[in-house]
Amino acid sequence: MSGLSAGALDREITLQTATVSTDDTTGQEVQSWDDEETIWAQWLPGSARELWQARQIDATIEGGYVVYDMSSRPTPEVNRIIGHDGRTYDLKGVTEMGRGEGLLLAVAARAEAV
Repeated sequence: MSGLSAGALDREITLQTATVSTDDTTGQEVQSWDDEETIWAQWLPGSARELWQARQIDATIEGGYVVYDMSSRPTPEVNRIIGHDGRTYDLKGVTEMGRGEGLLLAVAARAEAV
């Protein structure tokens, strides 16, 4: 029996993958982001302190998304997430939950000043 509740996965997120190509004119490497898949997740916000910090200049919003286990696991080197709130989150780490039940995707994004 899975420890994840489908009802708790109430946020839709998009996993993006980096693609590196060479600019024909300059010869420089150019990184672009392509949508890989849209999945359901549960958002786990950071602490109340982070909510306060999110209102400060140059602050970050940190938290995590819980998702069902995936056959092709994301990695911080080539993946990022477009969150439920429209922010672009850098993937900081992936932790397995249980035995193949789910993954915790640790993320961080720059907060907009309020």
